[in-house]
Amino acid sequence: MTTINATEAAAHHLEELFNDLYAVLGTRAGGVRDDAVTIALHVMAREFGEVAATFRDLGPHRAGVEASPLTSGVIAKVLNDALDTDDSGVIALYAICVEILPRLLISLRDVAELLDHQQGGRVIDRARRASAVVMAQLHASSDLLRSRGSEEILGAPAARYADWLREAGADERF
Repeated sequence: MTTINATEAAAHHLEELFNDLYAVLGTRAGGVRDDAVTIALHVMAREFGEVAATFRDLGPHRAGVEASPLTSGVIAKVLNDALDTDDSGVIALYAICVEILPRLLISLRDVAELLDHQQGGRVIDRARRASAVVMAQLHASSDLLRSRGSEEILGAPAARYADWLREAGADERF
C-alpha cells in the first residue's frame, strides 16, 4: 500500500469534513418544516459539496490510494442528532453556527501553517477559498438563526454537542 504525504492527507481530511456536511445537509434538509431553514440547509449542502469536490483531486484518490476515513464522524453525529431533535431546523442551525463552522474555520486556517507552501500551495489556496464559503454560510445561517432562534436552543439538545466534539478530539478544530 502506498502511503500518502501531508499535502494529500490534508486535502483528504478537508474533503471528508465538507463531504460530511454535504451528505447530512443534502439528505436531511427536506425533512425540516421551516421553509427558510430548508432552503438555507440546501444551499449550504450545495456549497459544501462544491468545496469538497475542490479537494478531491488533491487527495490520495488521484493516486488510487485509499486514506483512512475520519474515525469520529462527529459532524454527521451532531447534525443528525440536531435534525432528529428538532424538525424546525433551528437546533441544526445552532449546531452549524456555534459548534461546527467556527471549528472548521480554524482547521482551514491551520492548513497554511501545517503544509509546506511550495508543495501544498494548491491545498492552501483552496482552503482559503473554502474559508470564504464557510464565512458566507456562517453569516447567512447566523442571520436566519437570530430570526428563528430562542433560548430553548441553548437547552439540553444543543449543550451536548460541544461535549461530543471535545470527546472526538475537535475541541477547537477538526
